[in-house]
This record gives sequence, C-alpha cells and structure tokens, in this order.
Amino acid sequence: MYRATVYKVFFTFSVLRPCPAHKPVICTPVMKLRRYMTLCVLGLVCLAARAQEIRFVNVSNALSVPSPECYNIMQDSRGYIWFSTGAGLCRYNGHSLQVFDGNNGLPESTTYALKEDAHGIVWALTSRNRILCFKDDRLYEAPFSKAYVDFLDNDFAISYRLDFVAPHYLYITARRSSYRIDMRNGRIVQADEGNESSDFHFIKTESGLVPATIWKKRLPSRSRYSTIAIYDGRHTKYVTISKNTGHYSHWRTEVCRTAGYDFFCCDNILVRLDDNLNYTLYTLPERILALHPDRDKGLWVGTYKKGVFHYPDVHTMERPAHGLAGLSVSGICQDRENAVWCSTLDKGIFFASNKNILGYDDVPGLDGSVELFKYEAGKFFVSSGNTLFEIGRRITRHKITKEVAGQPSSATLLDIIRTPEGWHLCGYASNFTADARFGSQRLSKDITAHNTNHSYQFARRANGELYSIAYTVLLKHYKNHTFRIEELPITSPTRTILFDHRDTCWIGTDIGLFRYNLKNRAMTKVHPTGGAAVTKIMEDSRKRLWVSSKGGLYVFTGTDTLNAGRLLGIPTDVFYDITEDRHQTVWAGTNIGLVKIWRQGTRYRSHIYRSYDGLPSNAVFKIAADENTLYLYTPEGMASFPLRQDLYNTVPPNIYVGSILCNGQPLDPSGTGFTFPHDKNSITVGFDALSFKDMGHTRLLYRIKSGGRYQQTEGHEILLDNLAPDTYELEVYALNNDNIKSVRPVLIRFEIRKPFWLTVPFLAGSLLVSAAAVLLIFKAVVKRIRKKEEAKTHTAKLMAEYRLSALQAQMNPHFIFNAINSIQSYVLRKDEKQAYDYLAKFGKLIRMVLNNSEQKILSLRRELELLQLYVQLEQLRFDNSFVFALHIAEDVDVDDVQVPTMLVQPYVENAIWHGIMNLEDKKGILTLNVSVEETDLKITVEDNGVGRMTTSRLKRDAEYRSVGMQLSEKRLTAINQLKDFENARLSVTDLFDGDGRASGTRVEIYIPLY
Repeated sequence: MYRATVYKVFFTFSVLRPCPAHKPVICTPVMKLRRYMTLCVLGLVCLAARAQEIRFVNVSNALSVPSPECYNIMQDSRGYIWFSTGAGLCRYNGHSLQVFDGNNGLPESTTYALKEDAHGIVWALTSRNRILCFKDDRLYEAPFSKAYVDFLDNDFAISYRLDFVAPHYLYITARRSSYRIDMRNGRIVQADEGNESSDFHFIKTESGLVPATIWKKRLPSRSRYSTIAIYDGRHTKYVTISKNTGHYSHWRTEVCRTAGYDFFCCDNILVRLDDNLNYTLYTLPERILALHPDRDKGLWVGTYKKGVFHYPDVHTMERPAHGLAGLSVSGICQDRENAVWCSTLDKGIFFASNKNILGYDDVPGLDGSVELFKYEAGKFFVSSGNTLFEIGRRITRHKITKEVAGQPSSATLLDIIRTPEGWHLCGYASNFTADARFGSQRLSKDITAHNTNHSYQFARRANGELYSIAYTVLLKHYKNHTFRIEELPITSPTRTILFDHRDTCWIGTDIGLFRYNLKNRAMTKVHPTGGAAVTKIMEDSRKRLWVSSKGGLYVFTGTDTLNAGRLLGIPTDVFYDITEDRHQTVWAGTNIGLVKIWRQGTRYRSHIYRSYDGLPSNAVFKIAADENTLYLYTPEGMASFPLRQDLYNTVPPNIYVGSILCNGQPLDPSGTGFTFPHDKNSITVGFDALSFKDMGHTRLLYRIKSGGRYQQTEGHEILLDNLAPDTYELEVYALNNDNIKSVRPVLIRFEIRKPFWLTVPFLAGSLLVSAAAVLLIFKAVVKRIRKKEEAKTHTAKLMAEYRLSALQAQMNPHFIFNAINSIQSYVLRKDEKQAYDYLAKFGKLIRMVLNNSEQKILSLRRELELLQLYVQLEQLRFDNSFVFALHIAEDVDVDDVQVPTMLVQPYVENAIWHGIMNLEDKKGILTLNVSVEETDLKITVEDNGVGRMTTSRLKRDAEYRSVGMQLSEKRLTAINQLKDFENARLSVTDLFDGDGRASGTRVEIYIPLY
C-alpha cells in the first residue's frame, strides 16, 4: 500500500527537476516564432475540438470494477480486456470480471504496467516492483522477479512501464532509470545509454522508443528547459523543450509509435519524431499521462484532469476530438472492434463504442432539445429556442434579436432556406429574413393582415417561388412580405410540405398525406400511411418521393406506392425523419435506431444502427447530412459521424470455453472430449464471447451434432439437460452486435454412457441367457410334443397293423375260397392226378400264407416264392392258358429288401382273373418285373389282357365286384401308415396296341428302400 500511495502521488502531482548541466540550446528568432505559432495553432485546435466530444460511457458499475482508481488498460491477442486498479488486476471476458487480488495470489493488489509478449503471455508490474506473468489461467511470479526487486533496493524506484524490444529481452522503466532483463538467464543491467547532461534519454529501436535514463542524478530546481537525448545506435539527437516559468517537470514519460512517427511526452509537451530524428512539439492543456497508437494511424493522448484527445491524422495533428473532460486518463486501449477503452484515476473504466461518433453535449445550447435540424446551401444549421447554430469546422452561434424573434420562450426557430437576398427563417413566433451573415434581421410583413406570420416549414417551387405551411394555412413569401394563399380544407395540423420535380405540392399532416393542386386549389388525400402522422416528405436524386410517417416508410415510384419499411424488413412502423446524402444513401430516423438504405445493383439494402454501434440512443428524431458528415438528434443529445465511416461491426468475435459443469461439478474447460455416466447427463457450458459493443449482452449460435439446426440463445451459457445416452458434438459460434459470427466455432465432444443394462455385453449376456431359457423351454415343449406324437404315432401304427392284419385276414379266406373252388372243379371232373398235384401245391401255399400271416413285412425272396407258387396254382387251374415271366434286376438284393406281406398278390390275381382270363383269341402273358428306381423298389405287374375298360363293362354286365382289389387298396393305405413305408405309392396304366385297342394293364408299385 505504501508503494501504491507513492505511485499515486507521483502519478498525479509534479515534482521539481534538476537544472541541465550544460547551457540550453540557443534558438533563433525564426525557430522561436515557428514553435510559438505551432503551439498557438495547436491550442486553438484543441479549443475548437471541445465542440465535438467522443461519447464515452462509464462501465465501472456494469463491470463491477473493484476500485475507481485505474492505472492501465490493454487487450491481449486472444481478445480479453485487462486493466489494473488500486484493488486488483482485472480481466474482462465479455460477461464477467475476473479479479486477481490478495485473495488469489496478488498480495499487493495493485499493478501499474501491463504488456503482452510475442508468445501471448501477459506480463504485469506490481506496486512492489514484482514481475508477474499470466499463463494457463493463473498468475505466476517470474523467475527473475525477486532478483529485480533486490536489484532496485529503493522504495522510491517505482516501476511503471514494460517493453519487449528484442527477443528474450524485457525493458522496465522505473522512476529514475530503465532496466534490461535477459529472460533466458535473469541477468539485470541498467539501460544507461545517455549522458549526464540530459534530463530524459530514449533508445530508438525498430519497434519504437524505449525510455533509458530519467533524472539519474540530481534533484530539484526550477528551469525553463528540459533536455532530451535520443540515441538510434549511431547518433544522439538532442531536443530542448521550453516551458513556462514555474512549471515543474515530472519524471514519468510515455512513448508510442504510429503512422511512421515516434511520440513521447514531457509533462504537457508532446514530441513527434520522424525516422530522421526530426521533431515537432505540441502543447496540450495538461500533463500527459498516456499515449496510444490508433489503428487508423491516429493517436490517442490521455491527460491529467483534461480527459483524452484523439488525433485522427498525425501528419497534420489537426482537429482532435475530445472526451472525458475533467478526468485523468491513465490508459487507453482500442480493441479489435475499434471501440475505445479508457482507464481513469477518478471514476474507473470508460467505454466508447465508436470513436467516430461525436457528441455536442459540452456546447451550451446544444445540450438540450433542438428543433431546426437542416443542411441548407452548404451549411448545417441547428436551433435551440431562438438560438441558431451553424455547425462546421467550428460552431458559430448566430444571435437572433428579441425584436425579430419575440420572447425567447416562444421564439423557437423551425426552418431556414437560402434566398438571393440572404436567408428566410420561420418559427412559432414569426417569419423573418436575414442577410448572408445574419447581421441584419428583419421581420416579414403579413400583407394580408390575417395574423399568420409564422410557419413550420419552407418549400420552393421549380420556378423559384417560396411557400410555407402554418397549421392549416398555405403561405407565399416575397422578399420581406408574406402572402396568405388560402385556408386548406383539412382539420389536422400540417407538419411538412414539398414541391416535387413535377411541381406537385405534397402536404403531410397528423392524419396522413395530401396532394394539393395550386391551380384549382383541390386537396386529394393519399392513403399510403393509413392515416398515420406524416413526419417528413423528401424527393431523392432519382426523383422518387419518400414519405416517413408513424405508420411506415413509403416510396412513390411514379406508378407504384411501396411500403419500403416492410419490403426491407425494418421491424418498426415509426419513422421520425428521412434524408439523402451525396452518395445517394437514404437515412431514416426511427424509434429503434438509425436506418441506412442503399442501392445494390437493382435492389435496395438496409441496415439498422443502434446504441451499441455508438449512437447516443436507439430513438433518432432528426437527421441531416452535409458533404461529409451525418448529423442526428436523439433524446440523449446530438451526435455526428463521417459518411465514409461505416458503423457496421464486421469484426467476428473470438470465442473460448470458460467453464464446463456436469451436474453442477466443474470440469477442466481446456478439454475437448469428455465421457460421463448415464446419471450425469446435465451439462452446462459457459463461453467467453469477446465482443464488447453490446456491452454485457452475449449471444451464441449453436447446434448439437453435425447437420442439425442452429439455435440462437441470449447469454454466455448453454444448458444441455436430461441428455439421452449417446455421443454428442456441441458446435458453438459467438455473435457480435451486428450478427457477425466468429470465424471458428468451439467444438466440444462428449459421450453420455449407457447404463449397464443397456450396454452391449449386458444385452448380449441377457440375450444368451434368454436364448438358453427359450431353448430349454423349447426343448422341453418339443420333447413333450414328441412324446405325444410318438405315442400318437405308436397308436396309429398299431391301428394300421391291426387294420392290415384284418385285411390280410379278409384276403386270405378270399384266396382260400378261390383255391377250394379250383380243387372242387378238378374233383368234379374226376381229374384225380391234377387234383392231387393242385392240392399238394395248395397245401404248401397254405403253410406259407399261415407262416407269413404273423409277420407284417418279409424279405422279397419269400414274397416272390409265394407269388410263384400262387401263379403255378392259377396256371394249373386254367390249364396253362397264360405264361408267367419273372424278371429280377441285378441290383436288387432279394434277401435284403423288405416288403409288406401279400402286397403284390392281389394285383397278380387281378391280372389273371380280370385281364388274361377274358382273352378269347390269344394266349395270356403275365410279367412280373422287380427293379430299383432311385430310392424306391419298383415292382411291375403287367398283363396282355383285355384292359380295364372291357373288364369294367363285363363287371357291370355280370354284376361282379372285385373284392381283392378293394382290399388291396385299403391295405396299401394302411401300409402307408407303417414306419418306413409312408411313401409307398401305386400307379395303374392302361396299355394299347398300334390300332388303339386295349392290350393289357400295367400296375407299378413303389416301395421305399431304407
């Protein structure tokens, strides 16, 4: 605190300086005259500059600045604003202030100097001469800081400036001298390049001047001169500054470089130095505390108790703008968006959104309401009451006498127009004329004696005739007379009048727009404004009529009437004023800002400037434009800016992640990829959006996952709540006050893990367990069904076997009955030998049938033996009337193949009885073929009998019914139900000869081979 108090004392008060050791440089009379004229001119310029004030706003309360005493301010390469105060070092990120003080690593709480090196590291000097650096969002004390403090070993050696002149070299300027530190090894030396005779010594480098020696020897005595030495590595240049007697020099100096010039200060003297070491001196009204190069090659100068001065052109150093009158400006910073920040020793931090917008609040008479606001005949006029101001390089106040204008309370001037004789003026109290210099003023005589000698606005016809409007009365003006034309047929007060290029008279009233015909004195109401009050009528350079009203902005193109406000997307219908500048740009004042309308190709474009662009207020009541400047009047006062200056903020803001919270718990904001469990799905991300025009109002443009829709939000935080398990990518842009987004977005990738019951291993395990359970259940059900089916199949098999046995039982008696009939026939014929042979074979057949009847299947050999015996019996019975042939294929194993018992016999019997026995003219042939076809045993029974059609006819005639065939078909059906014979099938084919006559029947039996 002791050092801070000492520094404040030396910052704000002057001290005695020593006398130079050598004689002062002798100046010739010409040199003295030139310097005197230069200082005088500069003084006049400074006084003139007071007419135009840079509009600063105190943002200390909005930023929560910890102390009104601020020493320095800067913006780092990332875009953060830094300033030092008496209660801590501060960093502003666009929405909040981070303060480094005794609570977080800065015991002395006071820093004087701020500087950023080429690597983006911010350095600071404290009130105790400690050297700090800011890295990784933390303040660290430099390794050589303690060595520097020990090197000074002087409580009065206050360090106040940092410079990085060459790589690895840090220059520190202190009260009596400067010091150079090699940051590689911490070596500290005194940067003494001067001599004993100079009061101040500077080293000229490529990046600018560096203070080297300041009063390194004696202490105070008064002198009228200060000697300054400038060393460029080869030569030393001396500058002698002459001061008023009794003015004390101060040890503190500032330097900067801009537009090819080096500047430094000595008390209130500003020295401009070119590359050839030629210098020019300029005097300011008070001691200089800060110098700052302007981005547009200008210069900012902060002074003690006299505010800040801005020189837009350092080549001429003319017409500086002024701001913060009465305050001590200790630091100046022009940020990336061309806004200007100033630190003061009195009231904290001030901010000017646009350095080119100048105000007139310090001009008496222009700090209140104004009425007349017009550019006329190359001059811009403003009135306040009965006072007329002519605004130009200087502000000229024209006095209007009471005899002409009436009492001040009722003598408000409303309009002015140029005439060959001088000027015509009008107001609420009178119409009067004045000469070109407003020296002679004369009241206009009302020759009609209708007491209408006042007007609201003038209008000139194409033929030069001058008219004006007063309430509902149209007036015509001559040199010094006023002539009443007529009472207009309207009940609402008139506000504005205009004659267009077609000599049509347009009158704006509180109830809308009217067109007046001077010839027949006919009034026609035009309806574009919808009955809203008309505020201004203007004809542009393209001969288009513009009408501003409280119901919208309209344009008459000759054939159409357009609502320009809505076509251009202007979100208001309240328009107070309109004008056109020399670049054919139309300007409109509204309740939401200043609207700029320009033509781009065949279309019109528009943009709205608001208070965050530097306007005093969003409500713009009056506007006017001269050759180079646009003037506007708002509830917060009058302002102006150059027409060439675009107020549009085209600078994309920088954006950084400031904080990340997961369910309220802070995370490291430097990370870009995070993984969270499923129950930590509320993510809050805070951003530093470094755009300061719209002070404290951060806007973000963001989307989640690529390809999604962008959303806009107010504020610096984005809350993502109740996120479902998934992988996310948050893409965020910052928006400046004119909706320009940052060049690069911030990308944050994070994953919300699924709960364990939704993970792949768990689902896979669950699936396997479920599948196993289903499989077990399925097996159990299948086993149960299989058992039921097996039981059912077993029952069906038993039933089939029983049916087959029953059918065999039915078939065997049928065969035996036929055989007994044959034996009976032999006995009746008394053919004992044949009867005996037949009976013997029949007995053998009966034994075979009885043996086979217990079996459902038997080998093919035994089946064929039975068939051969049966056929022999039938041949004996029918006297060998047919021939029997048996063919067995070589690939048929008669011992291995199994066939159902008595399967073929019924078909052989049927072939003999119904096919062969009905032959009359030929010998019968019965053929039995056994072969293998794919997976089946094929048994073919073929005869050359009469065929099935003849047999059917004979059966019908004889009313005969073949019981054996029917039994065979039923038996085949039963066989199909037996295991291994499910696919047994039968095919019957009728045979024909070449003439189409029946020649037999073929029966094919297919039995599966297993």
